[in-house]
This record gives sequence, C-alpha cells and structure tokens, in this order.
Amino acid sequence: MRTLKVSASPIHGLGVFAARAIAQGEEILTVDDRRVVDARSPLRPELSEYDYYLDYLAKGKKVLLQNPERHLNHGCESNTCLRTRAGERRLVALRDIAAGEEFTLDYSLNRKLDKSLACRCGSQRCRGTIFLDYFKLPAELQKDRLPLLEAWFIEEHGLGGGTAAG
Repeated sequence: MRTLKVSASPIHGLGVFAARAIAQGEEILTVDDRRVVDARSPLRPELSEYDYYLDYLAKGKKVLLQNPERHLNHGCESNTCLRTRAGERRLVALRDIAAGEEFTLDYSLNRKLDKSLACRCGSQRCRGTIFLDYFKLPAELQKDRLPLLEAWFIEEHGLGGGTAAG
C-alpha cells in the first residue's frame, strides 16, 4: 500500500501527504542523499536544481533533496522529523498521522544558517517566521526540540548532555 502522495499544498506549492494512516514512530520514507552539492558538482538550474532544495548535513556537507522529500513543507508543530538509522536518513512520524494529512518538518532543526522565511504553516503555534537556525528558536522551544536533533548536530554545536532520539 502506498504511504505518500505529492499534491498541491495549502502551506506552499506542492506538499507530501499521507496516502494512508501512519502510526507514531513509523518510517515514512528514506531520504536520497546521493546528490552532493559542492565546488566540483554545483547546482544545475537547467535541471531544476535550486538552493531551496538543499539540505545541510554534518561537516558542512550539502545535498540536493530529491522527489518526494524536496516537497516537504515546514510546520511549526511538525508531525515528522528526520532520523539517521543504519546510515540512512529517514522521515519518521512524531505522532499518529491521518490519511490525507500533510507531512511537515520543522526547518529550524539541524540547521544553523543565516536565513529566514515567512511561515504559512497555519498551525495554532505558528511562529510567523521560519529561522533556518535552531539557535534562533526561543530557549523553551530549543529545550523541547533537543530530542529531535541529529547526533551530528548535537556534537558539532556542543549540545552534549542532551539526547537525540533514534
């Protein structure tokens, strides 16, 4: 049975939606991180490769998100997170997700970039602005989100003492 579908999103452009009910903790998809972007292999706009499809990993590594993960929209009360398991990044449900519901990620997690975007997630706890920097989240929200951070991010930014799930 199909797990997801890509279609028009009320948040922004295209989104990724549950094609069936998803249980908390279920792995939804494995992220394809093969397309590394660097000086030897830059983005190719003629192939629809744009910086807003980049994801940032340990030690400054940048990867181009593929379909469908490139269409995951931000949610201030996200219902998924990324977890590295057995060397692969996987999208995991943070709670039960109903069929037809859009999967969302908190774009502030595992990032420390000097960029921000207007937020259109529509959640009751919408922050209005998406800071692509975990450290720009309010202290209480940083504490709440600490278990969702990847181990590499915790290590690179000296956040020891916290625990990353997964």
